[in-house]
Amino acid sequence: MKNQSLQLTRRGIWISHLAIELIAGIIILAMLAGMFMLSLPAYAMPALQAVGFLSTWLYPVLQIALIIGIVLTMSAPQQSRVAPWGLATLAVSFCANLWPIIVYWRDLPLTWLGSFNTGILTFVQALLFTAMLHQLAKWILRIEQSDSPRTTHEPGAKAKDFLDVRKWTDSVQGFGSLLLFGTIFLVVLLMFLYIPALPRGLFQAFGGTAMLLPLAAIFVFLFLLANFSRKVYRLNRLLNASRTDTQGADQGWADVPADSLRPSIIIPGALVLLSYAGYHAANYSLAPGYMQKQLAKMRLDSPSGGSGVDNAIGKTAPNLMLKTIDGNSMDLESLKGKTVVLNFWATWCGPCVAEMPSLQKLSVEMEDQKVVIIGISNEPQSTLEEFVKSKGITYPIVAGDGWPTPFDRISAIPTTYILDSSGVIQDGFVGSRSYEALQGSISKVASMSSSSSNADVSSGDAAASE
Repeated sequence: MKNQSLQLTRRGIWISHLAIELIAGIIILAMLAGMFMLSLPAYAMPALQAVGFLSTWLYPVLQIALIIGIVLTMSAPQQSRVAPWGLATLAVSFCANLWPIIVYWRDLPLTWLGSFNTGILTFVQALLFTAMLHQLAKWILRIEQSDSPRTTHEPGAKAKDFLDVRKWTDSVQGFGSLLLFGTIFLVVLLMFLYIPALPRGLFQAFGGTAMLLPLAAIFVFLFLLANFSRKVYRLNRLLNASRTDTQGADQGWADVPADSLRPSIIIPGALVLLSYAGYHAANYSLAPGYMQKQLAKMRLDSPSGGSGVDNAIGKTAPNLMLKTIDGNSMDLESLKGKTVVLNFWATWCGPCVAEMPSLQKLSVEMEDQKVVIIGISNEPQSTLEEFVKSKGITYPIVAGDGWPTPFDRISAIPTTYILDSSGVIQDGFVGSRSYEALQGSISKVASMSSSSSNADVSSGDAAASE
C-alpha cells in the first residue's frame, strides 16, 4: 500500500469509531439510570444528571464529529464502493435532523417525534458505518488476492502474502457477522418500540420474567459494541501494517489512486451539518411553542378537565417554607404584597436551563414592580451552587422537595406558577417560554396585584372620610 493511500480514510475511521463509542457510552448510562431509578434512586439520580449534561453539551459535538468522520471515510477511492454506504448514512442523519423541524413547523402530533433521534439513530449510523468498513475490507481483500500467488510454489510467493489475505478474509467475515447480528437486533428493537402488542403479550405470557428483557437488551448491546470496537481496532492495525510493510512492494496497489475529498462527498456532508444546525435552532425557536400547543391539546382531551397546573389556578398557595442555597429563609406568607414566580426546574433539564437567562433578566428589570422570582429544584445543594455560580444567576434558588398540594403534582419541568400579591395562583404553565412570553404573563399578574392594592387603598380612604 502506498504511503498516501487511504490516509484520509484511516483518519475518518478513527474519528467515527471514537464518536460512536462515546455516544454509546451515554446511551448505556441513560438506560442503566432509567432501569434503577426506582430501586436505587440515590445512584440513578446523579447518573441521570450526568446524562442530561452530556446530552446537552457533549452529544452534539460527537454527532458533528461522526458526520465529519463518515465524510473522511467516504474519501476512499471510488472503486472501493464505500461512498454509497456513506451516502446512506448521511441520508439517514439528514432525515433524522429534518423530521423534528417538520413536526414542529406543521404542528404534527407529539407521538410523531418518536425516539429516532436518540439511541435508534446512533445504532443505525453505527450499522451503516459497519457496512462501509465491510465494503472497504472486501475491496482491500480483492487487491491483496490479486497481488498474492495462488500457491507457495509459484515464483515470488511469500508466506506474508498468504498471511495478509487470511487476515483480510477474517476481517471481511467479522464485519459481515456483525452486520447480520446488528440488523437482527435492530429489527427486534424496532418491533418492541413500534408494535405495542408485542411487549404487552410477552408480559402477559411470562409475567415478571419479562422484566428482564431490558436488561437482556443492554447485554446484547454491550456485546455488539465490544465486537464492533474490536473489529474496527483490528482493521486499523491491518491498514497501518499494510501501509508500512508493503510500501512500494504490492503491485496490486500500483494503479490505485490516493483517497480524496470529492464534491460528491463534501456537499452531502455539508448539507447534513446544516440540517443538524437547523435542528438545534428549531429546538430553541420552534419547540417551546410547539410543546405548549401540544400540552394545551392534551389538557383539552383530558377527561379530568385539565392538568394539575390548570386546577391550581385561582386557589391560594400553601405557605411554603423556603431556604435558599445562600442560607436565607423565606416563606410565601412574608412575600404577600408582591408578585411571586415559582419556577420548578433542574440543572439537567435543557429547556429549564434555556429559559433561565430570561428569568434572570426579568428578576432585575421587574424588581421595582415588586416581582420576586424563585427557582426550586430537588437536586443537591452543592450541585445547584456550582451551577448557579457558573451561570451568574442572582435570583433566589431553593433546594428541596416534598412540597404540599398543588406543588406535589408536578410531572414535567420546567413548571412555573405565578402568584398575585394575595398569594393566589393566577397563572401557571408547563414548559419553557421566551422572554417576551414570560414578561407578558408576569406583567399581567403584577398589574392585577397593583389594581387590587389600589382598590384596597381607595376603600380605606373612603372609610376614613366617613
